Amino acid sequence: MRRLAFPRSGQKVGLLFLLLFFACSQKTEVTALRRENRFTLKYGGFEDELNLFDLASPGEINTHITMREGLFYIANGEAQKVMQFNSYGDLLTLYYNPETNPVPAFEAQTPNQGTRVMSPQTAVHHPFNNPGFTAVDSQKNVYVADQLPPERQQRDENRQLLLSQVVLRFSSGGTFLDYVGQQGLGGVPFPFIKDIFITRNNELVVVCQIRTGMLAYWYSPSGFLLYTIPINQADLPKPVPGENDGESYVSLKKVIPDCSEKKFYLAIDYYQSLIDQESKVQYSIEYDRTLMYTLEVETGEFTDPVVIPPFEREGDKAAQAVYRQAYDFLGQTESGWFFFIIPDDTGYLLQMIQQAGGRIQKRHLDVDSAGLVYYSFSLSSEGIISAILAGEESASVVWWRSDILLGNLR
Repeated sequence: MRRLAFPRSGQKVGLLFLLLFFACSQKTEVTALRRENRFTLKYGGFEDELNLFDLASPGEINTHITMREGLFYIANGEAQKVMQFNSYGDLLTLYYNPETNPVPAFEAQTPNQGTRVMSPQTAVHHPFNNPGFTAVDSQKNVYVADQLPPERQQRDENRQLLLSQVVLRFSSGGTFLDYVGQQGLGGVPFPFIKDIFITRNNELVVVCQIRTGMLAYWYSPSGFLLYTIPINQADLPKPVPGENDGESYVSLKKVIPDCSEKKFYLAIDYYQSLIDQESKVQYSIEYDRTLMYTLEVETGEFTDPVVIPPFEREGDKAAQAVYRQAYDFLGQTESGWFFFIIPDDTGYLLQMIQQAGGRIQKRHLDVDSAGLVYYSFSLSSEGIISAILAGEESASVVWWRSDILLGNLR
């Protein structure tokens, strides 16, 4: 295990400005990316149904989607299960807690011998508590972040953290292998898991949210801990002071590992306080910019950032006001494109940036937001965007083949 040092606050960091063509901003009509509806999931408690409880009640929904090689993995934390579907919506494997789920229709027992008769579908029993983020490696082994029961949770008094989650590992055939904690196989539980990733080399990366920022763990394919990487809010690169002498604020939105190299990409939003020049009193906080930094795991150094163009929304026409907003960082493809997304009036605007080539592509994802009550997006390493779009009556699983678009841009 190697613990990394970071540049001190205020250290000078240069700027690498990507070719920014704001003339191609949101004011220009953006072509819609073709959406493909793969299948629909009903709400309920059966094996191929989604249970989101009462969507009208407040609280977090812990249901997420991952797609790899045409197979969809949907972790339904509310139902304590994980479902694997093919692209036509056929349920292939069900990982479920038998204490809180009915026996699947395809899993039966012969009346005499009591032996299990299995169909081409597979049922895997596991005492899930609240499964969330999932990831799949090249061998189709499945990784699931799950919460431990209260009696197995621990407290880190020094850092004032509740250690309550682990990453479960299942073989491609559905056999439970082991679990990963902070130190590796069988280790101490993690603090709150923000996301999990699998690199091209089948290395597991776990990103956790802590009080001081984020904490990332990088493991070998066998589950051996390679690096612990603290990413403290106080150590993030500081912005250049604004013109109004107001205080600057830093917000780390997302940390994503590179597909194949030992590095992270950090999307950092910067905000500026607005000061009344007469009274010298702060009256508001305004979004300033988003910078994407590369953090080298081996050295702990930040490289020069890329400026991420903001989303611009027209405001008061009389005042000719334009409001700028930050995109959400969706992920990175193996071909070197970075995806950013933000909701608009008719769906979502997608901004794809190629760091090496300095190219920007914008497309629109058409989604009827009127009946949308919950959504979860996922980006594959090839560049396919998958989503669960939950409406009032059912949920749709869809994808957008942006990989075809990127392939034509080479």
